[in-house]
Amino acid sequence: QRRAQQDAPRRGGIDGGHGSYIFSIRNSTLEIVDKIMGLSTISLTAVPKYWDCQAKVVYDLSPSHSLSFNMLYGDSRINLAGDPQEEDELRRNVLDSSSVAYLYPRTRQLTAGLNLRSLFGNNGYATLTLYTSSSSVDVDVRNDFAVRQRGPAGEVLSHKVISSQRAFSNNSYEAFLGGSCDLHYQIHPLHELSAGVQ
Repeated sequence: QRRAQQDAPRRGGIDGGHGSYIFSIRNSTLEIVDKIMGLSTISLTAVPKYWDCQAKVVYDLSPSHSLSFNMLYGDSRINLAGDPQEEDELRRNVLDSSSVAYLYPRTRQLTAGLNLRSLFGNNGYATLTLYTSSSSVDVDVRNDFAVRQRGPAGEVLSHKVISSQRAFSNNSYEAFLGGSCDLHYQIHPLHELSAGVQ
């Protein structure tokens, strides 16, 4: 069921060739179809809505120093709604009460990093990196309690919501920020010294 419409990645140069970038973004095709023609056209009761993007930028600060940035982000959500008008052939010509559930989950994720690479002549180099990753989850479940009058085929002739309450909720967020530094130096044609901290 998951399909995506993706534009060709955008590429380009920066400052006369001192840098470059690439950028891409995707969006749910089902969400677009729903907006144009409606849910009934694609025979779904709920449409997953998601989009994501990624980007990379590289820039040469000098002949021996290069800076790069990478990023990835995604956002997905779906609304699952019960149908209070659902027909039930086993409940003909009755007045019944029932609950209808509504579920609204949403997830967002981000990962990004910044990297500085420095050369020490022909014998060594160092990299300094800062990075982060985060995610958030929002889930809400609600129940509507209603009285429904059913007809001879079990169809709902009328319904009235008596009460509505939240059954479950989870709103969480987590993230971390980190950094690292690595040094590599060739002290001899047969020996290399490496050191690092994170």
